Amino acid sequence: MMNLEPNQTTRGGEEPEDEQDEVKEYKSPLWMWRKNHSSLKVNHLIIGLKEAACLALWNQIALEEWNIVASLLLPEVSLRGNLAANDLNDNSCFVYQSKDEQSAVVLCQYQVSVERGYDWTNSLFQNIQSNRVFLLDGLLSSVPHHPSLSFGSFILRKIETTALRKESSNQKETICPYLEGPTMIDGLAASVISYCEQRGMMAVLYLSLEDSICLELETLKGFEPALNEIAKTSGVKLSGSKDYSRVLSQLSSRRPNSLFL
Repeated sequence: MMNLEPNQTTRGGEEPEDEQDEVKEYKSPLWMWRKNHSSLKVNHLIIGLKEAACLALWNQIALEEWNIVASLLLPEVSLRGNLAANDLNDNSCFVYQSKDEQSAVVLCQYQVSVERGYDWTNSLFQNIQSNRVFLLDGLLSSVPHHPSLSFGSFILRKIETTALRKESSNQKETICPYLEGPTMIDGLAASVISYCEQRGMMAVLYLSLEDSICLELETLKGFEPALNEIAKTSGVKLSGSKDYSRVLSQLSSRRPNSLFL
């Protein structure tokens, strides 16, 4: 079991003022840090949101060889049923640091409401400083928005901050197109990429688009070009495993009705 300790000084976000009785009051996010840690400063921060991205990262990066240094908790997210150690099925958000301390991976496996997106994002970047941010998420996309999207097939798209576009403007090759309109993103992915844009940070959001609500093998494979690009840029070593069926079976064994991307 990991030895993580609460750090009251690293709570992020301001609690909303109770201006009206119907306004729901949230408690600030809480960080549980491993002993001798209270914050991180890395060159590369890789964030996985929702099951598809978390499973892809877990399968492609040998995180069992990394150090778990922190856990980011939202007081309203129930921890009931979580295992003592990190598990693909838990409502958890663990922070992993590479052995060389140059990179960090955040796997956010619980749902963050739209109302809590800013608090979560602000708290994350108050505690983890990074020169470059890679964000992975799954996005349901209806067929009319993407005529080339056939049933059960994936499309990889990206959104870059202005700072990153300037940095990569001379690159002739790209692994995927930019996300076209009128497709919109919201929730935590929108909150994180907007935060980075407003602060002039170099960040990219990779989206594996699907037309099915079921978590499928194709969705996980859709992240492979993004993961290869992340490894090339950051130096993070990929495991090379293509056996996504193993992690999917682990997920379905405890959460058979899990469908969201």
